Amino acid sequence: MRARTATRLGALVLGLGAGTAMAQARPDLGAIATRGDAAWESQNHDAAFAAYDSVVRADSAASSRAVYRLGTLKSWRNQFRDAIALHQLYVRLEPRDLEGKVGLGRVYAYASQFPIDLLNVSAVIFVLATTWPVARRLGLAYAVFILINMLPPLAAGGLLSAGRFSSVLFPAFVWFAHALPARQRPGWLAGFMAVQALNAALFYTWRPMY
Repeated sequence: MRARTATRLGALVLGLGAGTAMAQARPDLGAIATRGDAAWESQNHDAAFAAYDSVVRADSAASSRAVYRLGTLKSWRNQFRDAIALHQLYVRLEPRDLEGKVGLGRVYAYASQFPIDLLNVSAVIFVLATTWPVARRLGLAYAVFILINMLPPLAAGGLLSAGRFSSVLFPAFVWFAHALPARQRPGWLAGFMAVQALNAALFYTWRPMY
C-alpha cells in the first residue's frame, strides 16, 4: 500500500515538474508582441518583423495585431501569398474591424502589380548586367555610379520605381550604343522611342501599362 502511494506521489511530482518546465519554456508572447509594437512605432521594420513572426508562429491567435502587422510587413517584402493568408486570418479573428478587410484588399491590389514588377526587374537586370562591360569600356567610376544609384533603392524599397531609377543611368546606355553594330542602331532607337511613346500615352491617360 505504501509502495503504491509513493509511486502515485512520485508520478504527481514528476507531472508537476514537467508542467512547470513547460510553462517556463513557453515564451512570453505578450512581451514579444510589445517589443514588436515598439519596433513598429520606431519604424524598425526588421525587428518588428522578427517579433511578430515569433508570436504568430507560436500562437496565431495570441495577438491579432501581430497577425495584421506581420501580413503588412510581408506584403512590403512582396511575399504576397503569406500576406494574403495572414490578412484573411486577421479578418477571421477581428470580423468587425473594417481595417482588416481594407488591408486584405490592399494586398490583393499589390499582388496585381506583378506585371509592373516584371518590367521593373527587367530594367534592374539590364543596368546591373552592364556594370562589368561599362567598367571595362568607360572606366570603373561609371560602373560604381550605376551601383550606388541602383543598389540602395533596391535595398530600401525593392522593385518600387526601379524602372524610373534605372532610366537615368546613362553609362549603361552609352555602353549599349557602343556595343551595338552601327547598322542595328536605327532599329533599336525606333523601338525604344515607340515603347516610350506608348508608355507615356498610357500613363498620361490613366491607363495601366500592361
